[in-house]
Amino acid sequence: KVNMELQNDRSKPKQELEERDALIDTILRQQALINGTQDLIWSVDTELRIITANQSFAKNIKALTGRDIREGDDVLVKEFGQDRLNRWRQYYKRALDGEEFLIKEDIYNPLKQAKQYSLISLIPMYDQSNNLFGIACYSKDITPDTLNLLALEHARARLEKIMDSSLDMICTVDERGTILSV
Repeated sequence: KVNMELQNDRSKPKQELEERDALIDTILRQQALINGTQDLIWSVDTELRIITANQSFAKNIKALTGRDIREGDDVLVKEFGQDRLNRWRQYYKRALDGEEFLIKEDIYNPLKQAKQYSLISLIPMYDQSNNLFGIACYSKDITPDTLNLLALEHARARLEKIMDSSLDMICTVDERGTILSV
């Protein structure tokens, strides 16, 4: 019995090392996951300081502001301009009030030298005691879809203008001869 207890005592440090290694492995896998996307992933605390951010977010902030962003830095920086800062303060406030929501935003991306459209989610984060401690944020580039929709809208408006200004009667009918538009 004493020998078994001694063996268990000796295995404790080994078990603790294995648990620590498993935790480190999990953390590294999570970091690889959030850094393996071009989408922007970041979180902020209740004081609007960065808790964590993926490489895409850091790279984007660097391109927009010229500065590196790290844990503990303010997420709102003056280089964004007063209008954008005010808008984002309101977004973060809504999330800190417990609201989960999506926003669409466009911004000039100096890395791509073009306007970029994003769909951004802001989700309140709670600890085990259900106390709000921050906001998880995710931004997906929806530029291709948005540009396609804009092109379709432009083509529809142009076609509608042509049809409305024509002196001839133009109509569309279905296969049964029902008039669909005039």
